[in-house]
Amino acid sequence: MVMLFSIPQRFAGSRCGMTTLLIVIGTILSASCSRKISQEAAHPTGLVEVAGATKVAEATKVAEASEGAVAVLVVDAQNGFFGANIEKINSNFRGKMAALLSDCRRRRIEVIHIHSSFATDPAKRLPTIQTIFGDEVPCVEGTADCKPMECAWSLPGEKVLLKDSFDPFLNLQLNAYLRQRDIRHLLVCGLTTEVCVLTTCVSGTNRGYFMTLIEDCCGTGNQMTAQFVINKFNGMFFETAKSYQIPAKLDVWKQRSKKFTFNQS
Repeated sequence: MVMLFSIPQRFAGSRCGMTTLLIVIGTILSASCSRKISQEAAHPTGLVEVAGATKVAEATKVAEASEGAVAVLVVDAQNGFFGANIEKINSNFRGKMAALLSDCRRRRIEVIHIHSSFATDPAKRLPTIQTIFGDEVPCVEGTADCKPMECAWSLPGEKVLLKDSFDPFLNLQLNAYLRQRDIRHLLVCGLTTEVCVLTTCVSGTNRGYFMTLIEDCCGTGNQMTAQFVINKFNGMFFETAKSYQIPAKLDVWKQRSKKFTFNQS
């Protein structure tokens, strides 16, 4: 089954600036976790200094005391993906994301950050990534594009993992960490709905996690395509919720998750 997805306007017009990305869902479904990629990312420069020792202690305490079962996965909320076109369509994204993370931290819902980081050397990138983006690959390691948006900075003590594909579960550390923390339900937000957010939900579902797409905290470069994805796959690869619904649903999610255990494979 083949799905058609749009790419941000910033990539249009280049020799590889296609108006759409062709992503084969069958490939996503059968993708194995055989590749271990980059190690954990460092926090944004200056974040620890801004937070101070008290904030460091608070964030670490929250991560250690989080009740497990449910966590929020922040996917690709990075400068390189939040272009002018996405900002125009998702004008409230920054505020919504900041409020979501603040509320989750207050409720002891663990926050896990996923950042794209593509190799500087094109020869070291996945052939598909290089073919799709050509000379305009976003979020190249070590660049300003790679840094998280201010609204989605990680606090010290929060897990930050890197990926070099659309699928964060190809970094084996993610699945291992979720198992270690006994997290079974993921609230997914970030950029973009129709590409990496969707891929994350598909991949997580196929590994036995309950996935909830937080609609008002996901961004897109094509509202029509994003809405199609939500309408098509809601109830299959994810359920949907708005950020304000999290408090009312949280206990239900926790109780459902506790009914299941992962096998040891």
